[in-house]
Amino acid sequence: MTLRIADSALQEQLWKIYEQSFAGKEVECAQNQKCYDRDGFLAALTDRDYVKYYLVSDGLVAAYMLSTNNLAKASVTYMNPERYAGLFPDFAPDRIYYCTSLAVAPGMRSQRHFYNLMSCYLENVLVMRKGMHAFDFSHETIPNLPAVLIKIGKRLADEGKLRAPFIYAKVGAQEFGALIPPKTTE
Repeated sequence: MTLRIADSALQEQLWKIYEQSFAGKEVECAQNQKCYDRDGFLAALTDRDYVKYYLVSDGLVAAYMLSTNNLAKASVTYMNPERYAGLFPDFAPDRIYYCTSLAVAPGMRSQRHFYNLMSCYLENVLVMRKGMHAFDFSHETIPNLPAVLIKIGKRLADEGKLRAPFIYAKVGAQEFGALIPPKTTE
């Protein structure tokens, strides 16, 4: 975990993973999954309001995550800060940590990397900071993300790192649709 990533080579590695992870999602997902442009992403890497986690394997970044408890900044992901503060007043205003970006590097896609990164993050946020983890995800790309996170929480509880497994609360849903005129033959 770090609060500031100023090393330009590391910044470039993270930006490349971000770009590669979301490449092609334009046609897979109804909602745009890229909430950062290059300048915004690099600014988040040096902004102390964001907690940064990254996992290095064989000298390369294997996975990373950006999270913030500044809900105004988290709204870059199109989340509604007032909704979260209203639903979780015991954690508002500054113990709701919202994940704004999470990616595993192409070629390093392994459950082990994801588990190690998320275990470290969740233990830090839920135990040390006495906070909660909030996120959004695309059903088109990662339909089982809540189940995977619950499984990680159970393992952390089994290892004695959490008092008990956490629970998943669905905060909302948004559906995209279209009305298409019927085909006619003339």
